[in-house]
Amino acid sequence: MLTVLSLRNRQENENSGGEDPDPEVNAKREFVKQMLKDSWDDYSRYAWGENQLKPVSQRGEAGGIYGDSKIGATIV
Repeated sequence: MLTVLSLRNRQENENSGGEDPDPEVNAKREFVKQMLKDSWDDYSRYAWGENQLKPVSQRGEAGGIYGDSKIGATIV
């Protein structure tokens, strides 16, 4: 029973958008946020309007599963 209450309290805290009491969880959240920001910054710098970024060559690519059209699939 205590475990269920513990999980419920944790879910309520996570759903509230507040800080998690576990510093490791907060560190992981910040890491994910930074990775997403870095990815978006690189896409907007090197491949804006293309479907995807080829990170090694730092170029955009329109091909792939979307065909040859530049539809900005990453933007969507």
